Amino acid sequence: MNHSWKVEVLLLALALILLQCHSIRGAAEFAITTDVKDQWEPAVYGNIVVWT
Repeated sequence: MNHSWKVEVLLLALALILLQCHSIRGAAEFAITTDVKDQWEPAVYGNIVVWT
């Protein structure tokens, strides 16, 4: 395996990890229901959430 190819793969992996960390840092948690009862088995599809 060529040394420069290894460096390119390492740099690509590092770039992907940094992008993922940036995405996680920008995420915010918020409540999607005010129901005080337990919510079990959520199913998420796009921007739709349902519970069974």
